Amino acid sequence: MSAFVKASTQALLKNPEVNAYIQDGNIVYHDFVDVSVAVSTGTGLVVPVLRNTESMNFAQVESAIAGFGQKARKGQIAMEVRHKCSMHRAHVQ
Repeated sequence: MSAFVKASTQALLKNPEVNAYIQDGNIVYHDFVDVSVAVSTGTGLVVPVLRNTESMNFAQVESAIAGFGQKARKGQIAMEVRHKCSMHRAHVQ
């Protein structure tokens, strides 16, 4: 999973127009990349967000995903961890 997250991060950094949004008629470019990863729980999916993946290495991405999996299954994912991101990636555990 970390390879996909890092490849996606590099693609978004290389193509900033994809990692942007429109606000008040202006294009606003992000200088960071956040990627959400769907995690399976006993009651469905939650989609926590890996923040600032451009500054993470492969091990940090894997560790964060594993941590989200453990927290999600215990119902401990905070709402602020689950919204506003650059890209969504499905990952069912």
